[in-house]
Amino acid sequence: VAAIAALAEEARALGVAEIAAVGTAGLRAAPNRAELVAAVQARTGIDVEVIPGADEARLAYRGALAELGVGGGALAVFD
Repeated sequence: VAAIAALAEEARALGVAEIAAVGTAGLRAAPNRAELVAAVQARTGIDVEVIPGADEARLAYRGALAELGVGGGALAVFD
């Protein structure tokens, strides 16, 4: 929670208007995920959306395509 709060504070100091927070595999598996999500929301006002594994994989793949400038053939992305 402290790490997320520090990042949010830095982002806001830089003028960021909106912050999106996404929880992935570690948070899906955490037995205390509801408590963590609630604590982040209480401390920062940020709602953490815990996404399914398929969404995480899709976003990782799209991010790799967008930022690495690859494509035009067979491609495997490992996250």
